[in-house]
Amino acid sequence: MDRYGSEADCVKLLFQARWPNGFSCPCCGHTQACTVTTRRLPLYECRRCARQTSPTAGTILEKTRTPIAKWLYAMYLVSLPEHGVNAVELAARISVAYKTAFAMLRKIRLAISAFTDAERLSGRVQAGLTPFQRLYLTARELSEEHPRPVVTSLSVDERGQPRQVKMVLLPPNHLEHRCWLPIGQREFQDRFVSSDSASVSFAFSSLLAYRHCQALIPYHKAAYRWMNDTFRGLGTRYLQSYLDEFVYRVNCGLRGQSAFDSLVRLSAGVSLSA
Repeated sequence: MDRYGSEADCVKLLFQARWPNGFSCPCCGHTQACTVTTRRLPLYECRRCARQTSPTAGTILEKTRTPIAKWLYAMYLVSLPEHGVNAVELAARISVAYKTAFAMLRKIRLAISAFTDAERLSGRVQAGLTPFQRLYLTARELSEEHPRPVVTSLSVDERGQPRQVKMVLLPPNHLEHRCWLPIGQREFQDRFVSSDSASVSFAFSSLLAYRHCQALIPYHKAAYRWMNDTFRGLGTRYLQSYLDEFVYRVNCGLRGQSAFDSLVRLSAGVSLSA
């Protein structure tokens, strides 16, 4: 828990993540402020317009009563390659209630999802269907629950090296007889593929039947294994946010970025392209 120093040190880290070039008033853009230190978290009062701003205002940490040090440790656990953390484990590690841990992870994943949803694939793009179903099911659940089709996609550069992965739940109306309908492929391309991509190839049904999409299978298997090992299987309600978390870590690795540093910036409301 003391990985990032004292609570004051953690607040400084959050400040630096939100304002890497120094304070900037969200109201008028002025760069000078006086600090009010009578609260648990400091307030920065703009010297021009007198607007008071907390380092957590307008972020997923706004109005939190949980220490910033615990938030940063939660982000660290989420950012661990091929690991992540569930709410039960997080609650035990940072000594909070399960409800608090669940809410923290939910907010962290919302920040990740907002970022991954806005990213577009470029270069040479491959995309195809992969089924997802919880591994740990009762006999009744097995008979009632059907696998949810997920589009697993990958962009590669001119040398064939992977650049970015994206996994998206397929709307039911984009599937017919276990095949990905052309209307669904067009919508996927319009929403998630850059207009200047070199090429786009689709697998209409199971990836196993398409030689040109074999590179997608390891990512699907790794995501499936991680979800079942860490969360003992997932329903469909939050499945997309967990897919986003998985591909976020994968993509940080492909780019050579620190998943933790990037996550702190996302949680502070800063665009990673800034």
